Amino acid sequence: MFQFLHGGRSFQEVQQNLNTRAVELNQATTDVVTAATAADDTHRRVAPASGRFSRAYEDFIDGGLEMAGVTQDSNTQTQIVTGLRSVSMVSSRFLMATKSLLVDPAAPNAKNQLTQAAR
Repeated sequence: MFQFLHGGRSFQEVQQNLNTRAVELNQATTDVVTAATAADDTHRRVAPASGRFSRAYEDFIDGGLEMAGVTQDSNTQTQIVTGLRSVSMVSSRFLMATKSLLVDPAAPNAKNQLTQAAR
């Protein structure tokens, strides 16, 4: 059985931290979409935005694993890990859609696909 680690914080503290990290990940996603769909300097705008996304994603996953660590119920831990896997898959699709748009900005529906992937 896998053992989750936690830093000794209360459930409420970890939950609040995870909520904050989710908001930050959502904002970082919006920043990437905004940068990728900008009319000019797209590549220069996407680089820092994607860096922020990467850090926000990592922080969110770390927060989710910490949440699993403070949770005693193994079913809840499984649900948390399943949710984190889902976030991982969605994030991967989002980054692939961003890359596709940057490679071929004139591709049909490229901006729509990016916007859809960001949801």
